[in-house]
Amino acid sequence: MPRTIWQYTLPHGERVSLELPRDAQFLHLHQQNDTEVCLWFLADIREPKVTRYFLMITTESKAPPLAARYLGTAHLHGGHFVVHVFEVDGGEEVQHSLLK
Repeated sequence: MPRTIWQYTLPHGERVSLELPRDAQFLHLHQQNDTEVCLWFLADIREPKVTRYFLMITTESKAPPLAARYLGTAHLHGGHFVVHVFEVDGGEEVQHSLLK
């Protein structure tokens, strides 16, 4: 099966994870329905799944780790709630912080 574009909705929370095909390539981030942050990936869904980790940080919050990769900004609830989304390495520190 060729690679196709898939949409994933991020769960609510500051530190979240998604199970994605191993080769999933990030394409775009956008808000949807004024309350959801969605990510689009190019992927072959037959590939084994891996866990990828994301931070959703509000404006004027603590900065993300230096190694975090900025994916985009979403304006939710009519623009009254703004989140900046970063992908972070799945290291032990991040995995433990997801449980808090």
